Amino acid sequence: MAKRESRAHRRRRVMRNRIILALVLLVIIVVVVLVFIVFGKKKKNPVNPSTDNTETTAEDSTTEDLGYEDSQAPQVTAPTYIYISLGDSVAYKSYIVVNDDHDDYPTIEVDNSDVDLSAEGDYVVHYKVTDAAGNATEVDVPVIVGPAEEAHVDEDVIYELADQVLAEIIDDEMTDLEKVFAVFFYARDSFEYVPNESKWEYKQEAYKMMTTGYDNCYGNVCVSKLLLERLGFESIFVEGGDMDYMDEHHYWNMVSIDGGETWYHYDSAIWVWRRREIPICMVTDKVFMEISDRHDGLYNFDKSKYPATPTEDLWTEDDLESMGIYIEEAAEPEE
Repeated sequence: MAKRESRAHRRRRVMRNRIILALVLLVIIVVVVLVFIVFGKKKKNPVNPSTDNTETTAEDSTTEDLGYEDSQAPQVTAPTYIYISLGDSVAYKSYIVVNDDHDDYPTIEVDNSDVDLSAEGDYVVHYKVTDAAGNATEVDVPVIVGPAEEAHVDEDVIYELADQVLAEIIDDEMTDLEKVFAVFFYARDSFEYVPNESKWEYKQEAYKMMTTGYDNCYGNVCVSKLLLERLGFESIFVEGGDMDYMDEHHYWNMVSIDGGETWYHYDSAIWVWRRREIPICMVTDKVFMEISDRHDGLYNFDKSKYPATPTEDLWTEDDLESMGIYIEEAAEPEE
């Protein structure tokens, strides 16, 4: 009986050793495969597609100095055109957005030799963006030099574009409040910020913003005012005072959906406050100043020049959820 148990014990030991050997061989095979994948294949990057006015040159630039292979040229996002007021200075680099898969700070060269800021006319500025590997993207952007207040687009054309936008975002079944929120989110989410010192008549500014895709706080006010008025609502500009942290003014709207009886604050350029992403759309003075205090005096303004809002909130979070708008938690700002 003891002899039979000893044989069984040996069989188990042999089987265990075989299993251990198989696992060791499997680990070795996996390591070899991973080494081949990591070191045995060259990394390839897709070439970034160019637009009609963009020339891209990409070279195989694997060098020991860089330590990596980079054949993808920088991606350059440029406006449809740049408008400069007659006699103004301009920071050309501020009008483009550059992204590169390896180089965080590609070299930007600007050739504005064709542009005469002292004479009205149509010009072209040339950009060349080169990354550390020598890959380059070149872009030509039209430049319009004109008067500070330019009304060159017929109002019928502007209204036609505004109505096209409204046809896409407004449903006849919407309530008035839902329509205001639809305009708010269109103005908030459809454009990319670019510094611009020109402040045209609001319809002209709104048209420029809707046709270029670039905005600033003044442009947001103009687009919102144009679209809200086309819906039959009333809107007024509010110009803030100097913010606590910079010598600059902020702009926003006050909006009425009841014929001017009551007014609420509306700012489609700013949309995070406290720890929550609250849409700053149709909010009371109390809520508005809480936001301002939280954001270093963002909404400092002369209250004597503008109508006071009701003290009661116009909407609740439940109202927003019924419109498909959900308030999300955001990071707690530093005190």
